[in-house]
Amino acid sequence: MPAFLMIAGAVWALFGVGVLSGAKSAIHEILACLLFSFGIMFWAFAAVLLHLHRRSADQPVVPPPLPHVVR
Repeated sequence: MPAFLMIAGAVWALFGVGVLSGAKSAIHEILACLLFSFGIMFWAFAAVLLHLHRRSADQPVVPPPLPHVVR
């Protein structure tokens, strides 16, 4: 999942730079800023997912305690 997000983020950011280089009006510049911003957000989300995955991989899996039943 993080690899897909990084690739998708790179594609969005590159499209944003491409649109910005050929912008002929303000709407194209706004679109380029949005594309670039979404690309950066995808990268950030991928970094958070990687951090959470590495953090959870270091901790051993402990089953929850069994409930105490009083009879």
